[in-house]
This record gives sequence, structure tokens and C-alpha cells, in this order.
Amino acid sequence: MDEVMQFINGAGFYFIASVDSEGKPHLRPFGSRVINEGKFYIITNTPKAVYRQITENPFVELAAMNAERAWIRLAAKAVAVSSVDDREKIYGASGVPMPFNAQETAVFELTEAKATIYQGAEEKTITW
Repeated sequence: MDEVMQFINGAGFYFIASVDSEGKPHLRPFGSRVINEGKFYIITNTPKAVYRQITENPFVELAAMNAERAWIRLAAKAVAVSSVDDREKIYGASGVPMPFNAQETAVFELTEAKATIYQGAEEKTITW
């Protein structure tokens, strides 16, 4: 998992794909990610469409490409972290202070994950 985070950090940002209630895909750039206590988390806000989409269908896919033209694809199930205390702890691990309205901050743990790093003809798969 550390290798996945290093790759995404090196890319600077990533894209996350989700689907809406009609099954239509939506892709958007994302920046938030945290590894805390060996778990991979993404952070968003509850007023956003991505929050509603992940809540309705928790299966997401992330993709990023680095300057060397290697790229990563990560498929996972996003499981909501419901405890405000846990969300604050995870958010704090990101190095960014928790926003004033913690109720609008959503944290999802990525589980059942399969990440594949592609570099030229080589592939490396990492699961957790």
C-alpha cells in the first residue's frame, strides 16, 4: 500500500471514477488521500455529488500518471467512516486541519482494493 501512496503522491493528483444512480460514470480530479494505521482513505465533502454517488454505489476506481509516463489504476470499495472522532483523527493524519463543519467532511476507507502499476510492458499488482 505504501508503494501505491508513493506513486499517487509522485503524480500530484489522481482521478476518481464513480457512477450515479442511473449508472452513468463520472470522473473528476481528486487530491485528498491519507494512509493512517495501514489503511488508505479518501476525503470529500457531503454536499458534493461524488459523496452521494459513492454512498449509493461504493465501488470506485482511481487513476494517475507520473512524469515518467507510468500509470496506476486502483479499483476498490469505499467504506464510509461514520465516527466523527475517527474522521477527525484520519483527517488530522493528512496534515490539514479539520474544517469548521466536521459534519460535512466525509472519509472513506478503500477496502477490497486492487492496484496495478503499469510501466511500459511491466505490470505490478498490489492488493489489500
